[in-house]
Amino acid sequence: MGMWSLTASAAYSHGKQPRQRGRSLTRPALALLFLGSLMLLSCQSEAPAPQAPAEQRPSSSDQRAQAELAKRALLERLPAEKTLRVGLSHRPRTLDPAQAVDDQSASLLYQCYEGLMSHDAQGHLGPALAERFEVGDAGLSYTFFLRPDLRWSDGVALEASDFRAAWLRAMAEGAASPGMWLLRYGANIKGAQAYRAGTLSADAVGIEVVDARTLRVHLEAPQPELLALTAQPSFFALPRHHLAAHPEDWSAFSKLVCSGPFSPDHIEENVFFFKKNPHYWASADVSIEGLAFVVMENEAARVAAFTEGLLDWTGPTALSAPVLTEARRAQYPVVDYLLFNLKQDLFAIPEVRHAFALALDQGQLAASVGGQPGTSFAPPLPSFRSRLDFPYDPAQALRMLQDGGYADGAALPALRYTFPRGQATALAIAQALQEQLEAHLGVTLVLEAEEPLAFMGRLAAGDFELAHLSHGASSPSPLAFLSLWAADKDQHPWGFTDLLFAQSLAQANAVQARVLRNVYFEEAELRLGALMPAVPLLVRPHLSLLAARVQGADAPHVPLHLLHHFSL
Repeated sequence: MGMWSLTASAAYSHGKQPRQRGRSLTRPALALLFLGSLMLLSCQSEAPAPQAPAEQRPSSSDQRAQAELAKRALLERLPAEKTLRVGLSHRPRTLDPAQAVDDQSASLLYQCYEGLMSHDAQGHLGPALAERFEVGDAGLSYTFFLRPDLRWSDGVALEASDFRAAWLRAMAEGAASPGMWLLRYGANIKGAQAYRAGTLSADAVGIEVVDARTLRVHLEAPQPELLALTAQPSFFALPRHHLAAHPEDWSAFSKLVCSGPFSPDHIEENVFFFKKNPHYWASADVSIEGLAFVVMENEAARVAAFTEGLLDWTGPTALSAPVLTEARRAQYPVVDYLLFNLKQDLFAIPEVRHAFALALDQGQLAASVGGQPGTSFAPPLPSFRSRLDFPYDPAQALRMLQDGGYADGAALPALRYTFPRGQATALAIAQALQEQLEAHLGVTLVLEAEEPLAFMGRLAAGDFELAHLSHGASSPSPLAFLSLWAADKDQHPWGFTDLLFAQSLAQANAVQARVLRNVYFEEAELRLGALMPAVPLLVRPHLSLLAARVQGADAPHVPLHLLHHFSL
């Protein structure tokens, strides 16, 4: 799980290029995108209340503290015997699978919905809403046979047409994110790109409803990862009848109609409560009666709540290593990037971007912050290790600045670096970047810590100069990471798009042989290294805390986001 997407133009073809290194294989890798949170304040009044003098008004920090106290009081009185309590670093931005780009939204979506395929308690991919599938036409068609008597949480029959309608809607209207890119392009669904461009009708897209229980997908080229893709939120079915009846607010928490193991109950004190969905096809196998997703934007607060027994899991956002105890749990690597806004005149100059990359010592950064130096856009994976590498060369960095029209760092303006507040690792990276860029380029970096949800909004709007970005994906495939940098033209708020990079990904998608796919993935990596839309900084493990009372979470690659596999 996990989400987001981007795109840069302007190739760099002179000066010092990223060096290549020999291949090697490392541990399996999966990852998530970790971004922010927002406190919800409300008032009930028909007329504006008189304003108190400024010195008497509660500060935002006082309001936040009061909200946290109310939340803790709620958790303390919550019957925990059958309720799994999970921390969230911010409120979900949306519960529309076609619009979700953040990990916190995905965490809730995985409880509400299920795909044609899903993962079992050991992390193995298998049939879910589809009871079986057939592959035909030399890998160019997949036929999914739905389980009998599938029902939405309101009791209405769930049919193959619900999948088709949801996929077509996401192709046409979905957000810019890796998940949406995979649906529109990466899955190789016949006619998807032309439909997205408006040059093909929906009837000609390769999503065929054979009957109420049978969905056939026609591909333009074989895609060996299609089954895994159908477990992603962007491939979930949506209730057509519910969207038709509530076109404006069908995805509001209180109105969700679900296909998954849980359905919404209520929201109280910024805690999202779920109840067991009796219409879920495997409801008898779900032992947990309810879920409580608790918004705590500060990771230290989540750890404190866990230590006091108020949380069972600190949540999908990776914690900083220093805050962990012996109860730590490692899962999935996270890649941290220094993100350039290429719509800014300064960072539209490729030499400037390369100068920043050459001036950063990722080894020193890893030693001070934790993790391993980031040397490529995709982290080391079981079947793929990029030969891309970024040399640390401050002298060459200064020469690159000169080539870009800046004789020295003093000629550069002070630059704003935006990062999410309340995350110790993000703050440590920001401080290390500030120190290194000042020392090696003479650049003054002004640090801007934003409330996490506001930070996400600024990224989506392209309202930044430099920013922190953490990314991951739900598959140990290079495509899951490289698709971060590929999406529809003009959709990316950061200004990156490149035809050759997109062609390399398309070629990788069009072949089945892993060796040949990796050749094209390597081409895509090297293209990113030449264009430098961002600088990979760190690869670090996803770390979180899980209570001893949570059973069924011991497998090496257990999918923690699929909470119905657990028991208490």
